[in-house]
Amino acid sequence: MITKTALFLSGLLHSVVAIVLLLTIDSDSRETKPSGPGVKSVNAIVVKDEVLIAEVARLQAIENKEKIANENELRNLRRKINKLQSKNQEELKALKGLRSEKDRISREKSQALKKRDVELKKAADAKQQADDESKRLLEARRLREEAELRKERTEKEVAEAERLLAETELQAEIKSEEVLQEHSEQKAHDAELIDRYAAAIRSRVLENYTVLPGHEGLECTLRINLIRDGHVAGVEVIKSSNNPSFDRLAETAVRKVVPLPVPDDDRIFEKMKVISFVFKPPRI
Repeated sequence: MITKTALFLSGLLHSVVAIVLLLTIDSDSRETKPSGPGVKSVNAIVVKDEVLIAEVARLQAIENKEKIANENELRNLRRKINKLQSKNQEELKALKGLRSEKDRISREKSQALKKRDVELKKAADAKQQADDESKRLLEARRLREEAELRKERTEKEVAEAERLLAETELQAEIKSEEVLQEHSEQKAHDAELIDRYAAAIRSRVLENYTVLPGHEGLECTLRINLIRDGHVAGVEVIKSSNNPSFDRLAETAVRKVVPLPVPDDDRIFEKMKVISFVFKPPRI
């Protein structure tokens, strides 16, 4: 760095040089004048020049020393500047590295936050699924309990129904046996009564029939359709005697004795309104 002293010395040196030049010019002009008693003046000027030259040399030496010092100071400054620039470059490189590291950390942080958000969402979804599954399990448990209660009630109802059915079947069986017994007895009684009416009809028909010569030992089976007052709606030979004359006489014998005996009970009459019997006149 250039100091104020150096600037002062430099200015002073230049001033001295200018004075020397002026004096030299002046002395040269004076040397052209005739010599004489003024020889001392020339010597004085020469002395003054030497002094000035010496002073100039001293000042020059000082200036050179200052210059060298300044140059050294400038070199030191440049080295410092270079060091500072190198350090600044290193710091910039380090700062760039720090920025890159910061960016990397920022990216990793952002990725970590996104990953955390994803994990949180997954956790929330898993919790929601767990809650839904828990609700479904509770609903299934409730439905199962209701089904078990219904099953118990149904089993009780089935057991009660089976008991009632068993009792009803037992009562029906007892009643059926009684009905069958009564029916059997009634049927036997009806059959006996019908047989008596059928025998009476056969007897009446045969009592009013005269066997003709050549008809001895013949027989046929007749089917008679009766009406409610004992009259005959129709007579039919269902098993012939192989003698048409005998068969026709048998039919005529039935029609001749109407009205035939019939029961007063309509139920019995319904059972015997169509009767069949073997027409076989007795031998004379």
